[in-house]
Amino acid sequence: MHTIRQGALVLKKGTLIGAAEAANVGLINAAVPRPRLEAVTLELADEIMAGAPRALAVAKQLIRDVPAMERQAAFAWTSRLSAELFASEEAAAGMAAFRDKVDPPWVPDRADRSS
Repeated sequence: MHTIRQGALVLKKGTLIGAAEAANVGLINAAVPRPRLEAVTLELADEIMAGAPRALAVAKQLIRDVPAMERQAAFAWTSRLSAELFASEEAAAGMAAFRDKVDPPWVPDRADRSS
């Protein structure tokens, strides 16, 4: 498991490192051999597209904003956001898709993604 400190130290020292070490200290998500790069990238894209668009947007907002917030304010704000998201049409569609064992409506047809 990497820590922010490990990645920060690599950046501060200005040391040249390989992709595997960059992944190890958390500067990148993964190191992938060139022949597998396209397949791994498409797999990651599929995983991201499986997430509900509004929920993904809020997740990005949380990652950006919560660390700078006071603890109680963060709890209050994230509780409101969570309640809003779970009550949304998007959440209902996602839960129905899960129940019915089908892709939610925002996931492109797999046939359309293959080339």
